[in-house]
Amino acid sequence: MSDSKSDELLAQARQVFIRSFAGDFTLPVIARAEGATITDVDGNAYLDFSSGQMCATVGHNHPRIAAAVRSAADRAVHINSAMLSPDVIALGRRVVELLPPPLDKVFFLWRVAPPLTITHAEIDRSLEIIEAAIRAVVGS
Repeated sequence: MSDSKSDELLAQARQVFIRSFAGDFTLPVIARAEGATITDVDGNAYLDFSSGQMCATVGHNHPRIAAAVRSAADRAVHINSAMLSPDVIALGRRVVELLPPPLDKVFFLWRVAPPLTITHAEIDRSLEIIEAAIRAVVGS
């Protein structure tokens, strides 16, 4: 029998998920995150020093970002990378507004076809680009 709900869920995860590049899963299993705090399924709260760049800069569940994600999900959760949506166009316009002259165009990196493998550097760079775009729209 497991010592905690986290232990039990972690055992279930190991039965169904393949880990390719990141090694084994680690405890705790997170139930909720807000600001700089993550709370596991057993109710223990932790100061989060391990999450990605976006959460480190704006916090988990930032109200404006959460509202923007909910709003966008009501319209389209995902579309083909070669297509555009009004939200993508608005983001491009907002980024251009923030650029110094003579810069007047933006280039968002999308992959038309996913690669067979993705490196840590590609993931990190993609996250940095996403973070910069969100900061441009939301503000620093």
